[in-house]
Parts: sequence; structure tokens; C-alpha cells
Amino acid sequence: ALKVAKKYKLIKENNGQLYDTFRERVIFPIWDYQGKTIGFTSRATKDHQVPKYLNSSESPIFNKKNLLYPFHIAKKVAREKDFIIICEGNMDAMMLHQHGFQNTVAIMGTAFNEGLIPLLTNVTNNIFLALDNDQAGEKAAERINEMFLRNKILCKRIDLRDSKDPDEFLMEKGALEFQKQIDNAESFIDFSIKKLFKSKSPSSTEKKIECLHESFKILSPLRDSIVAFEKIVEFARTIGIKSSDHQIIDEYKSHLQKIPKLNSLTKSTTARKTSNLPSAEVLGPVKTEDEVKTVTYPKSIELLIREVIKYPNLFEHAKWPEVLDLLWRDEVKQLLNALKKLYLEIDDDEFPAMALDLLNQKNFTSSIKSVVGAAVYNSGGIEINSKERDKLIEQLIIRLKKDDLQMKRDNLLNIKLNLLSPEESQKVLSELSQIQQQIRSLN
Repeated sequence: ALKVAKKYKLIKENNGQLYDTFRERVIFPIWDYQGKTIGFTSRATKDHQVPKYLNSSESPIFNKKNLLYPFHIAKKVAREKDFIIICEGNMDAMMLHQHGFQNTVAIMGTAFNEGLIPLLTNVTNNIFLALDNDQAGEKAAERINEMFLRNKILCKRIDLRDSKDPDEFLMEKGALEFQKQIDNAESFIDFSIKKLFKSKSPSSTEKKIECLHESFKILSPLRDSIVAFEKIVEFARTIGIKSSDHQIIDEYKSHLQKIPKLNSLTKSTTARKTSNLPSAEVLGPVKTEDEVKTVTYPKSIELLIREVIKYPNLFEHAKWPEVLDLLWRDEVKQLLNALKKLYLEIDDDEFPAMALDLLNQKNFTSSIKSVVGAAVYNSGGIEINSKERDKLIEQLIIRLKKDDLQMKRDNLLNIKLNLLSPEESQKVLSELSQIQQQIRSLN
């Protein structure tokens, strides 16, 4: 029993001491579609506990990408009301149920499997999205909406206004106001197109055409459906394009003909190594050498990125600030700070896949994307105890220091080749000697 509990992370080990994974947390059961308990979710009770929400680990009976919480309760009410609300996280679902919205289900974190769509559409075709009002929630909503569009279902978006999630909205504004947001909800696709128009604000003809082509990308999951044609023409008129309906639709069809091979790459990026591997879409479109400058990083930088993807609790180590001080490129610091923020906000099981999503939110170089993509591919959710973590962080610091010194040494050697004065050469030789001694001391 102990071996099984350790295997599925019901208990963890630190320096030879066993402890309950969910200690000092509020715990709730997770049910399957028949109402049987198959796992647990928990919420931190202290500020220092990370992540804030922690679920049971993946096992043969618990796969969060195939779960909707609590579907066995929500399905009956959803049939009666003919719509279902999808939110992000168990606490939001609980609050919505308590406030009378029992036709609510929650995805586990930001995970959603396209295979869940038939389960939902057997109950109702009216899907309302109420995911968290942050970057991760918006990205998850976009992915889920795209999956439904490929299945010819138009989701609606519940506007949480200035609230961070449904829980906060209900606490501050109440159930009646939430019902108003349901009644006034617009389709997610209309919201996306309005957002596009607002961000572009096209004035010239060239900008209007560029904006129209951007809308093609939003609507392309609908392929050549009447809805897509109507939305395209409507948007074209909104931004002031005067071409005929026929010309606009032909332009959209031309766009569709260019992307059939990409259809297989538009699946959810929340899959891990055990399911879908990182796709070309995850790592962003391939760019030419002129568009992206390739940067060669020392092996220590690549190693550091790989290790934090594999063991994200390195971010919590007391010596992490020392690691950041040794980094020589702002882009790497930017990546690691963003990854740390992500780690503190999401369930640890989601971290590798969400790290890939992060790459599309920032303009990282192809070198960074390649390193992160490879790291996610090889990540396996392995845990290390505090002693192993201490050893690893020390090794990373030594590697970073050595690479930094070797770079300084190489720069000085290049300078020495161009020096004419004996005094200057002597000074450089002295510095080279000091650097070499420092490198030897690290071995």
C-alpha cells in the first residue's frame, strides 16, 4: 500500500521523511461521471504554499484532461436549462453551484480534451465559457473555443468585467448580476473579432486588408460554413472594405486552401509527453533567418532551462536569486521570471505544457523556443527531494560561473590579438591568469 501511495504521489518523501501530499490544505473529492471518487483537489491555506491549487497526480483512474467537475451533478440541470457553463477550477464550480448555477462544470486547471465535446453536446449545444480573467484563462478559452468551432459549435463568453474569476464576481456582485452577464453573453468569435478590430484600429486600405486576413485565422476552424461566410462579410463591412461579398468570400476560401496541412497542428497545447508532443504551432511559425536572429547560448544556459522545466520547484530555492545574477542575457532572465510566475499560478502537472504556451505570448528567439520545446518533450514530472535540489542548484551555479569566466577569457584573448602596446598585453595576460585560476577553482 505504501509503494502504491508513493507511486501515485498520495504521500511524498523529503530527506527520508514521508509526509501527506495534501497536508495543511483544504481537500475536496473529485468524482467521475457516475459520481465515484477517483481523486482529490486541494487549496493552500498558507501564503507560502505553492501551487495554490493542487490535484491528485495522474494515474490509471485519474486523468484530469478527461474530467469535468462535477459533471454527474451538472448534466441534469444543463439539460433542463439547455446550456452549460464551463469554468476553470473546482472552487469556481462550487461557488457557481452554491449561487444557483448548478449547470456548471469545471476543467481541471486549464486542461481540456477535445474528446470531452461529444459528452457535453449530448447534453446541450449551448456552451458558455467563464474562465479566469487572466492571460492563462484567456489562452485556455481561445483553445477551447477553437475546439468547439471545429465541431461547428459557437461558444458564448461570459464577461467577468473587472473580476479575476467567477468566484470573485459572485462575491462582489452577486448571482443576479452574473445572470445578467449570461443573458448578455456574446459569441466568443464575435468577442475575438471585436478585440482584433480594437487592437488594429485599421485606417488605411492596406491595414484594413491586413486586419481582414487576421480575422480569417479566427474563423478558419469553421471552414467554409455559412456562419463563417456571414461573419467574414459582416466584419469586412465593419472595417470599411468595399469589395463585393463574392470577392471577400473568395479571398477567405483562398486562405483556407493554404492551411489544410496545419489542421492537425491546431489541437490543444495542454497535452504532455504522454499524449500529444509539442507541435509546430506551439513553437510558433517558422521564420526565416532575416526575421529571427539565431542566438547561440552556452551549454549552462541550455542546462538551466532544461532543469527548471523538469524540476520547477527550483524556483523556490533560496539560491535562485544568485542563479539569476549569473545570467548574461536579458531574454533568458525574462523567460525564467515568466516561468516562475507561471509555476506559482498553476497546477504543477500543467507546467511543462503551459511553458510552451508562454513562448507564443512573448517574442522569444528561435533558440529559446528550441531549448524549451526540447525540455518539455523530455520532461516527465519527476520529483527530487530537498537534498538533491540543493546539489542540483549548486551544480548549475558552478556551470554558469565557469561559462561566464570562459566567455570573459575568450573576449580577452581576442583583445590581446589586436593589442600593440607591451603594457596593454601584460595587463590582459594578468587578467587572463586570474580568470584561469578562478576556472580551476571551480573544477
